[in-house]
Amino acid sequence: MHKKSPIMIQIATFGSTPIVVTRGLEWKVPEKLYLLYTGGKHKAEDGKLHVYPKEAKEFIKNAEERFKLKGELVLVDAFDINSVMHSILKIISDERKQNPKITLDDFVVNLTGGTKPMVAAAATAVYIANVKAIYVHDEKYTKNQEIVKILPVPKRPINDDKGNTSKTTSIVLEKINQMGKCTHNMLRDKVREDRRIKKKNQRIEHSLKVLSDRQLISIEKGWIASNAKRNPYTGEYKKDTRQVTIQLTETGKYFAQFPDLVGNLE
Repeated sequence: MHKKSPIMIQIATFGSTPIVVTRGLEWKVPEKLYLLYTGGKHKAEDGKLHVYPKEAKEFIKNAEERFKLKGELVLVDAFDINSVMHSILKIISDERKQNPKITLDDFVVNLTGGTKPMVAAAATAVYIANVKAIYVHDEKYTKNQEIVKILPVPKRPINDDKGNTSKTTSIVLEKINQMGKCTHNMLRDKVREDRRIKKKNQRIEHSLKVLSDRQLISIEKGWIASNAKRNPYTGEYKKDTRQVTIQLTETGKYFAQFPDLVGNLE
């Protein structure tokens, strides 16, 4: 009888050796398992042709029956690090929004299976999100050792929240994420409305420079308003060149899921 851990969520990368995911479940049975799998047919290192969508679906079904857990399949690109990182961080962020009782300690990422890009992406996501990670050893080479190894992931510094510039920068990143894209004036007004900001006239230029220098946001000249008129000859919308367009980069989207991380960038 496998003992289930309270509110634990496992995220596992799935590949040609599903036994590594099974061993992770046997180690600690979660309430929910997210299985990251790839599409199409692939010939793995074992020489076999794998149809991962079919294999992943069968694995989830068997895991639900055997371990009495809830399983969810998440399709990712086997060789796109951004795809895998974004999927893992989104899972963690969404779960915490849906259940305030869930903490980062409730998440474990099994990054043993899948392609090398999947493993690299999972390891990076683990660090960004500040969650635990496990690696399942090949049983042939683990005599007198534990099969499941909890990886010594270094804990990143968390924003101290003392009203310093790093706190403002994390709030600025959060607001840009909420709006999708914005002008400087829109962002300034949104930040001033935030009750965490004590000085309502606080400038945001420093925060924008920090985020831009680290390529977490892009700042482009010109702004297309929602009510902008289209040029009948070119088909392009009229752009207000007096404004700028501020939005997240792909990397910025990861940090925006965990805005306190920018406290380590100042």
